[in-house]
Amino acid sequence: MLSEDHVANKLSDERFEKLSADYEAEQNEKAVNVGKLLAIVRRYTDIQELTPTLLREFVDKIVVHEADKSSGKRQQKIEIHYSFIGELAG
Repeated sequence: MLSEDHVANKLSDERFEKLSADYEAEQNEKAVNVGKLLAIVRRYTDIQELTPTLLREFVDKIVVHEADKSSGKRQQKIEIHYSFIGELAG
């Protein structure tokens, strides 16, 4: 869509170049992050137990939200942000 906007003259050449460069940098960063994650995964092929060390390598942070009881049932959202790839939707 970026190139379509450029062709339709919705974006200046300078803006198109900036957005294209930003997009390329983001894609390169994602590729590097996936490579780092795969390097960690390859070290652990037969996980028998979740240890603190293993958890620190695979999980960047865990966010526990306030409990919601509005539906009559207690529900609580928990976000797990994995190292190098962020939160996986699920």
